[in-house]
Amino acid sequence: MTRERNTPPPHDQMIETALRLHRQGAATEAIAALRTVLCQAPAQVDALHLLGALVLSGHAAAPAVYILRWAMSAGGETAAGLVNFGAALTEMGRPQEAETALRRAITLDPASPLAWNNLATALRGQRRFAEALAALDHATVLAPDFALAWRLRAETLLDLGRPADAIATLQPWLERMPDDATARHLTGVGHHRQGETDAAITWYRQALALQPDKTASWANLGLALLADGVFDDAITTCRHAIRLDPEEAGAHNNLSMALLLAGRMEEGLREHEWRLHLDHFLGLSHAGRRWNGEDLDGGTLLVVAEQGLGDTLQFIRFARQARDRVGRLILECPPALASVAASARGVDAIVPPGTAPACDAWVPLLSLPLLLGLRDVAAIPAWPSYLSAPAEARERWRPRLDQAGPGLRVGLIWGGNPEQPHNYRRSAPLSALAPLVEVPGVRFFSLQMGAPAAELARSELADRITDLTPMIVDFGDTAAIMSQLDLVISVCTSSAHLAGALGVPTWVLLSHVADWRWFLDREDSPWYPSARLFRQPAHGDWNSVAAAVAAALPELTRRQDQADASV
Repeated sequence: MTRERNTPPPHDQMIETALRLHRQGAATEAIAALRTVLCQAPAQVDALHLLGALVLSGHAAAPAVYILRWAMSAGGETAAGLVNFGAALTEMGRPQEAETALRRAITLDPASPLAWNNLATALRGQRRFAEALAALDHATVLAPDFALAWRLRAETLLDLGRPADAIATLQPWLERMPDDATARHLTGVGHHRQGETDAAITWYRQALALQPDKTASWANLGLALLADGVFDDAITTCRHAIRLDPEEAGAHNNLSMALLLAGRMEEGLREHEWRLHLDHFLGLSHAGRRWNGEDLDGGTLLVVAEQGLGDTLQFIRFARQARDRVGRLILECPPALASVAASARGVDAIVPPGTAPACDAWVPLLSLPLLLGLRDVAAIPAWPSYLSAPAEARERWRPRLDQAGPGLRVGLIWGGNPEQPHNYRRSAPLSALAPLVEVPGVRFFSLQMGAPAAELARSELADRITDLTPMIVDFGDTAAIMSQLDLVISVCTSSAHLAGALGVPTWVLLSHVADWRWFLDREDSPWYPSARLFRQPAHGDWNSVAAAVAAALPELTRRQDQADASV
């Protein structure tokens, strides 16, 4: 018996046709063929699974989730379907649900490298990087030629702060796959994170030679050129990345760093708004509308401290101008800053993250200068001081400082937060600052918090520097100590911003190419009138910085002696 001419072919034949079309790159035709099947048999499980996979490959995650859930409810729960289902949930920003689906897939098929790889992606979406690394170890053992897993393993090692291990992971892969542009790009990132900018530039250029339209490599190359002090090339390179992909937030953000460093505030601040599209800012949102600088007619504005502690201390100065346009201003910031931040003019209340009440509008803290019309460096509101130490803390610390006896009182901070991506540039080894303690008539006090503080106990300088940190609880304590010192010497970290905001004489020790807020070739700071800047003459040359500071200290001790003699 023969089939009549108008009788549709069997479903399995149509599915095979769809699969063949997909392999030929004809996704639209493949999807049309599967829809034909599903019009006749809405619960055809194989067609649903394949349609879900095809829709997902087109980055339409939401419809893919719907289709794959339909397939599984029709009795078609398979490991492959769960792998796709988990990938779609991850793409939708639902990594916890994705993890559940992918662990079920692994239960059904523990030898699926794609299931382990996608599980790692879901875990990375929850910032569970160590677990993601373990999942990727499974994937690469099961499939030694699985390029995606090797790249993701390197990215995860970078997230864990292990750039050397990321480079080591990629080396054998690149020997097998020398034309892998992404692997060369990630190797560049590894070198960049270690401060090896010349090597990073070389690897980024190699990636671009293989893939000239790779926007991320152009953006990172711009950042590496900036770190190397090649400013014009850095700006040109970032602009090229933006031309390739106008929506590439990383390229815009890197361009903002270059522009701001050059003092081009208006364009730099506009470009800096792209930071809010970067992955680690995507969760930054609050109820109510985003403030655009308008008058709120007596309404309440929530200002959200969005970045590091130093950024909060620096940009809280803009609260008083913002307060002039609203009825009440609430600052959301880490509790460690609360006692100091509360002294800022324009701040009516402080709340810890996640506890803000309903407000009429909200705004990220670092958006304030743009919204308030800051257009050039000369317009920076550089008050002599705009924060103050808690009075109770000042009185509590006064006897402890008086015990040190006569001499110039100097606070010392040599290291920043090791988790900060560019900490390798801004932090100095304590040993490099040894010439400072040789200056007679100076009493040094360590205000160094965090991991770098352990250097003091191991150092030959331990008996020359009084360590106050065991009794420091928060920034209120640090501010109370600083306000009773004659000078604070600090690398580029939150302590430098605190001292400057308090109006305490502050000497900031800077890398050869410093963070944008210190601008270029200046010995003063438009942010802090009490600050003096000491810059490396070459990358990593802290010895020259220490020598310059040691040479400048005697003048302060002479002034101190003269002041004491006149009392």
